[in-house]
Amino acid sequence: MQKGLLKEASTVLPHSYAR
Repeated sequence: MQKGLLKEASTVLPHSYAR
């Protein structure tokens, strides 16, 4: 379960910082 959350956070965080 945590792995899924981490994967999502890893994919969403970078996008937010990219801006």
